[in-house]
Amino acid sequence: GAGEYENTTCTTSADRMCRAVGAGNYSAAGDNVQRPCFNVECPSGTFRTGECDTSTGAGFRCEVCVDCGAGEYENTTCSAVEGAFVQRTCRPVEPGFYSANGDNTKTECGIGTFAAVAGGSKCSLCSSCGAGLHEATPCTPSADRTCHAVDADHYSADGDNAQRPCFNANCSVEGTFRTGSCDIATGFGYQCE
Repeated sequence: GAGEYENTTCTTSADRMCRAVGAGNYSAAGDNVQRPCFNVECPSGTFRTGECDTSTGAGFRCEVCVDCGAGEYENTTCSAVEGAFVQRTCRPVEPGFYSANGDNTKTECGIGTFAAVAGGSKCSLCSSCGAGLHEATPCTPSADRTCHAVDADHYSADGDNAQRPCFNANCSVEGTFRTGSCDIATGFGYQCE
């Protein structure tokens, strides 16, 4: 019968003896052989759930784990425990981290890059201070660099990020005095006369 397979064959003196199919197998009515249930082996990255119907072989399913989207990483792993499938859950990456689409992990932004908001799929390059500006706060994995105007008698070249004293800001020869004005982008302009 269905769900059973031939244990001993029928002879002229004895009827066929049948036994219940083993776990993960089935036997249709009229078929005296046990066969593996459908979807007994699931592909890598999937999980088997359900119960095999011992008379049809149907019932097992291969459940697919859904990857996290861009800017998200795995919060709860995908699993199957005692036949119950638990889908992966994801959460947004924190500022200072990024996650590419389908990566399921988070990665900290490297030196010279940052991600200021949660849920980033990439890091941005840190800004450089423009001419006449210097770094007020450095670039960190979660915040871009901020810049302020240089102090009096100082300059900063485009992209330098530091302020430096203007050339000839202090006249060291006795009897000379400073004239002109300092170019905040180059440091030139003062003269000692």
